[in-house]
Parts: sequence; C-alpha cells; structure tokens
Amino acid sequence: MANLDPAVANEPESAMATLAVYENLVRYKGSTTEVEGRLAKSWEVSADGKVYTFKLYDNIKFQDGTVCDAAAVKFSLERMIKMNKGPAKILAAVDTIDAVDAVTVRFNLKYSYPAFLYELCNHMGVQIVSPKAVKDNATADDPYAAKWFAKNMVGTGPYKLEKWAVGRPISLVKNESYW
Repeated sequence: MANLDPAVANEPESAMATLAVYENLVRYKGSTTEVEGRLAKSWEVSADGKVYTFKLYDNIKFQDGTVCDAAAVKFSLERMIKMNKGPAKILAAVDTIDAVDAVTVRFNLKYSYPAFLYELCNHMGVQIVSPKAVKDNATADDPYAAKWFAKNMVGTGPYKLEKWAVGRPISLVKNESYW
C-alpha cells in the first residue's frame, strides 16, 4: 500500500483501508449487484438518465467533527475530478455537481449513462473526504492536500486511522462517533 487518498489510490490494499474509514453515497448490498444507500438514504434518476439526485442522511459527521452534507459531497468529488488521477475516470460522465440544499446533492451528467449508479458503488475513488481536512492541509503547491491525504485519513466510516507508515501494517481503531 502506497497511498491512503481515495482520489489517488487504486490498488486493492489501499481500497481495503479506505473502505473502513471512508464511505460512498451508495454501495453494493452484500455480495450482490443490488445497490443500497450508504451516506445517501434515497435517490432518483431523471427520465432521460442525465440527472441523479441523492438525499443524504442527516447529522453524519466526519472524524474531525464537521458535518458530512451535500456541500461536503460536492467538494470531495469535485476535488477528485480536478486531481484527475486514476479513480477520476469513474466520474467522467459528470458535467456538474450541485449541493441543492444541506441534504440533497445532484449530479448533472453530460450524457445518459445507465451505469452511473453502479460506478458510485466503486470501492476505489468515490469515497467522501472531509473538506475541512483538505483545506487545513492544503498548501500553495498542493491545493488538494494530496501529500497529507496520502498518509492520513478523515472520513465518516466505522474506523479511523491510528497509525501507518509506507511499507508497514496499517492500524485502524473504532470510530467512537460513527453514525
């Protein structure tokens, strides 16, 4: 494992760690291809298949104490798109992302893409990171805090990073404030 940033990491070992600390809007139910909500409690797809609207659960918090709302989802996924690393291809069909209100996020696609919902279940790259952690650790030469996120994690998941160094086993602990 070489990187813990879900917007960059694309190898199985990193995915195992990021899935414990970060969450997607939706995921596959068990070992099926049925989609169920994770951060999103419901969603709708427009008749033309170009607009996906998700309603989030209320009061989910990142491990830094900030709220995971529609603005955080928009920020996190736009960060991934702008970084344009391997996982960004998952969102290639996205034209814009709107935070409609605190619990509603809307994806406007460039074209109808029936697999979009399934792409959001992907275990590599579509996980939501804390905007506060990005902003707190960004630098002039690293506006997306990619260097910091390569070795640190701030998500909404059931576990949080205790310690890790490249080439060493990762240590996760229970997230006591998990929703």
